[in-house]
Amino acid sequence: MRLSDPDKSRVRFDVFDGDGRWLDSVSVAASQWLDSPWGPSDFGANEVAIAAESEDGRPLIRVFAIRRRP
Repeated sequence: MRLSDPDKSRVRFDVFDGDGRWLDSVSVAASQWLDSPWGPSDFGANEVAIAAESEDGRPLIRVFAIRRRP
């Protein structure tokens, strides 16, 4: 679930498991994320993938690793 955040340099999410239990929060640099909050993204157990554009306007898939806190 994407969170509202006054810090516009980051995009933040709360992550839940399949049973609806809160697991943790995830933060990504806003410059690396989608401009639209409704853009295509897919969360996996250890990564998040988004459809994005490169600097030259070509489509790409950007994958972020999820690092768990100790």
